[in-house]
Amino acid sequence: SWEDWLTFAAALVSFIAVAVSIQESDWVPGMPAVVPTMIAGLAAGFVAARVRFGFGLVQLAALGFGIVVVALTVQSFADGTNIADRLADTRLRLVDWFHVVRANEISNDRLPFVAIVQSVCFLSAYLAAFAIYRWHNPWIAILPGGVVLLANVALARGNTTPPLVIFLFGAMLLIARLHLQR
Repeated sequence: SWEDWLTFAAALVSFIAVAVSIQESDWVPGMPAVVPTMIAGLAAGFVAARVRFGFGLVQLAALGFGIVVVALTVQSFADGTNIADRLADTRLRLVDWFHVVRANEISNDRLPFVAIVQSVCFLSAYLAAFAIYRWHNPWIAILPGGVVLLANVALARGNTTPPLVIFLFGAMLLIARLHLQR
């Protein structure tokens, strides 16, 4: 219904503000865009919350979709001439990173960090949309993004106010929308 799309728009505004804040913080130079990953997570959560099929099967399908989205996003940060080479390089570097961490050593490879950021962005957006549409709880949707945004504001250099103001506007709309819906 149009009310669902209005709620989705409020969530989208909030999460795009968080994604833009992450992009502008420039944690890793040349990091792939986070906005498409957030939008994919929100869309997957919206669909998963509305589907009345087996709960576990829906969650596995959403997780599989998230793995594909994150892998396709992260591969653009890897080395290689085509997508197959970059996916193989991504897998190899993640396995190497896992072995380095397991050996309690230090890794300077930035690709695992990019993969973790992209994965957390997808999962948080997915959980947010699922909480909004299945449980009608705006706080589960807003709090993780707010924490990330406040951390960026505290640690980043430059003007970090616009994403924060946009996030707060979207969060207020989302809270009001779900309050009215109840």
